[in-house]
Amino acid sequence: MVGRLSQRLKFSDVFVGEWTLEVRGASRGREGREARRAALLASSFALATSLALWGFTVDDALITCRYAHHVATGRGYTFNPGGPVTDGVTPLGLPYLLAPFARGGALQALVAAKLMGAAAHALAAGLVAWAVSTLAGPRLRWAGVGLWLVAAPAVAWSASGLETPLAELLVAAGAALRLVGRREPLGVVLLGLSAWVRPELLPLAVTLGAPRAAGASEPVVGARTFGRIALVCAPFTVAAAVRVALFGRPAPLSALAKPADVTLGLQYSFVCLLVVGAVGLLAPLALRGADRMTRWLSAAFFVHAGAVAFAGGDWMPVSRLFVPALPVLALAVAGLARASTPRATALRAALALAGEIWVWVVVGHKLARVQADRDALIAEARPLLASSRVIASLDVGWLGAAAPDAAIVDLAGVTDPEIASLPGGHLRKKTPDGLLKDRGVDTIVMQLFKDYPVAEPWSETVFARGLEIYVATEPGLEGRFEPAGVLEGRARYVILRRR
Repeated sequence: MVGRLSQRLKFSDVFVGEWTLEVRGASRGREGREARRAALLASSFALATSLALWGFTVDDALITCRYAHHVATGRGYTFNPGGPVTDGVTPLGLPYLLAPFARGGALQALVAAKLMGAAAHALAAGLVAWAVSTLAGPRLRWAGVGLWLVAAPAVAWSASGLETPLAELLVAAGAALRLVGRREPLGVVLLGLSAWVRPELLPLAVTLGAPRAAGASEPVVGARTFGRIALVCAPFTVAAAVRVALFGRPAPLSALAKPADVTLGLQYSFVCLLVVGAVGLLAPLALRGADRMTRWLSAAFFVHAGAVAFAGGDWMPVSRLFVPALPVLALAVAGLARASTPRATALRAALALAGEIWVWVVVGHKLARVQADRDALIAEARPLLASSRVIASLDVGWLGAAAPDAAIVDLAGVTDPEIASLPGGHLRKKTPDGLLKDRGVDTIVMQLFKDYPVAEPWSETVFARGLEIYVATEPGLEGRFEPAGVLEGRARYVILRRR
């Protein structure tokens, strides 16, 4: 009888064990399907919003595309045909990624860059949604993801043609992997690569890459911590070393052409924090009770704000330098929602959403028409620039597309080492007298201030930027150049041609 009872107990243990295993397997399978569904939904939504602002771009995107066109046509890593190799693209080597799609010109490369950016943004959204779905907690933990995906900066820059969404994807992937504690080296490397794309991301990458992953039992500070820091810094260090070898300086040319102004940087960061949803992190009590990785995510976001301020901010619209950090903000808000009351989380989300709505109301309608305005400007300028061989201007991106065979003298210095080293900030370089003559400039393109006409003499015209006013006062320039036409777009330009 004892033997039969023992056999029944063994049978029961086996049966119950198998049944428990099946239930756990089914639970994990269900969680996996929910995670995939959340990732697909977030990616689809992100892609749809990117298409809604497909018409947004900036002049610098066409600078990268002109480099890519020259690489594709065998002219090399150069901004001007037959010109020297210059470091005019912040993400070192990015033109090579676009080169297979750039043989038809800069505008063709721009289409490819916009498609890549939209895809990168969608993939970033999917990865962050997958990470949030693995967290147990209230439904309001999704508030950060929602705020990120409807934010005008994230939507606009996703299809701008610039490198911003690529940096966003690398940060999103690295942060998501670190949060869920999977593929530890890969997440750290991806964070390091984000600093290759955008150097100001290095402090954020170190802050997120250095701590232990979720669930790790290693010491807080040890050999593995320093190993991860070294791994994070490796791509940034390699990029700096390559730049020293090729160009004689560790930083991209834009850092020299646009010297940092910390005062402006602090103003820039403060405004950006108000409009990108950072109010979602203003929860000191919840932060104290949150898990360790949530605290690191929150710290990383504010560390990035400090790095952007130290870098001097940015002159481009809608918080470009904060966009790569928005996935970190979304994950931090998700973690705080688990340690906060639903009412407090909803209040913070509502305040953040109010800031984002304000941005849409103020500039949303302007963002969608930038590409159309730029295309019209390029089409109008082409016949007027057809005979130009050397053109001087501040806005060299669209000019490079309008006059692909001409040499462009970049008066802002972003693609020109000699001008970049001149004193003065961005758009305020003090070009020496005779520079245009020494470069053989036969055409000058300068932006007019609002609806002001071209004056007589033209040197007394009211121009839009300080450097253009300074150039117009160069002795003898008025006698050597004369107006050849005015481009009557939303941004108006006068074309001056050598007599």
